[in-house]
Amino acid sequence: MAFGAAEAFGHAARTPIAESGTSSIAFNHITFNHITFNHITFNHITFNHITFNHITFNHITFNHITFNHITFNHITFKQPD
Repeated sequence: MAFGAAEAFGHAARTPIAESGTSSIAFNHITFNHITFNHITFNHITFNHITFNHITFNHITFNHITFNHITFNHITFKQPD
């Protein structure tokens, strides 16, 4: 579970999503239970020209999550020119 969640999150971070804009995203009834993130490194991640519009987070539960030794390094959020 921990590896799958970490891998999915890492993949999402590396994926150039929303190049032309992402609209109407809804996260409903999401439960994270007993997830462990251990020794995760995010390095040289660039988010460029991303637009998030109408995003809703509803009924999300985080339970027993442990974040240990996480490093965010050289992350850049760039606005459209």
